[in-house]
Amino acid sequence: MPIKPIDLQTLFLQMNQVSKEQAAAKDGALLQQSIQGAVLAKKREDEVRSVQKPQADENAGKVGDRETGSETGEETEGRKRPRNSGEAEEPEIVKDPDLGRRIDIQG
Repeated sequence: MPIKPIDLQTLFLQMNQVSKEQAAAKDGALLQQSIQGAVLAKKREDEVRSVQKPQADENAGKVGDRETGSETGEETEGRKRPRNSGEAEEPEIVKDPDLGRRIDIQG
């Protein structure tokens, strides 16, 4: 099938449009990559400027935690609990007989 001059004329008129589409497709990938890079840079900057949540440390205990003791099971600071006693120690409750009987109205 031979190419006729009328076909070439149609192709030459559309050549400008085809070249624009090819350039847009070529530059589109670069443009998209640069946009993604800018978004990633902004995300990193936001992470640096924001307050970070501390990571959970499994070995860290509470400050002043008296129930768990140390990891080896040793008693701390001379406080010894009865290990073999079957009875649970009840806390000593101290009651003041004068508590709640007097009201200070002078302020």
